[in-house]
Amino acid sequence: SGEEGRAERPPLSGAAVGAAAGLTSLLGLGTALAYANLQACAAPLVPPHRSSSAIGAVRCVRDLGYAVGGVALGAVSDLSGRPWAAPALGAVAAAVAAALFEGARGRAIAAEKAAGGFGATGLRAGGAA
Repeated sequence: SGEEGRAERPPLSGAAVGAAAGLTSLLGLGTALAYANLQACAAPLVPPHRSSSAIGAVRCVRDLGYAVGGVALGAVSDLSGRPWAAPALGAVAAAVAAALFEGARGRAIAAEKAAGGFGATGLRAGGAA
């Protein structure tokens, strides 16, 4: 068997399971709060008749990130033997996503201003309806 070189892992305690459940709930809450905002940022970047395609692209990329990201980061962390590798790569991915998001937000605001203050979302450039 391929288990000879692996150290025994201690059983999970109730506190560890509770912490994991709490952190997972926090992740779910953050995802729920961010999801509508991502769609709202994608819609005004394209002509109104293509907004559903933009929202679909956001959903596709998000779902691919869920499906591939965890597996890939887990494999990198496990194969490298460095438990900090997955969180470090996750932090880099988050920084890249934040930069892309801010760039898209800036373009959307500029497009809304150029259109007289209203874009495909019907929001003023300042964000208020």
